Amino acid sequence: MSKICLKTIVKKCLSSRGILLIKHNLNEDMIVLSSSRGRGIGSQLIDYGISEAKKAGCKRITLLTDIENTKAQSFYQKKGFVKSKMTPYRLLLD
Repeated sequence: MSKICLKTIVKKCLSSRGILLIKHNLNEDMIVLSSSRGRGIGSQLIDYGISEAKKAGCKRITLLTDIENTKAQSFYQKKGFVKSKMTPYRLLLD
């Protein structure tokens, strides 16, 4: 069963110019079961996520997928996402 964890994280950081407010919407491990694929569920989830991010005032959405998951990459590109010049780093805590 897929696990969807949606939470809003708001961080207040002090900077030399005052308070910097950084707003993130984090959606972790959004997966459509293989038996349910091809029904438009993924498109509905992405479209909803984009809509909610815009409402929350987010300026960008970043997606991560395994490098060999070309089906997901093609899907994201069809939804308007482009490859980023950023390199992801990860630290596993548990």
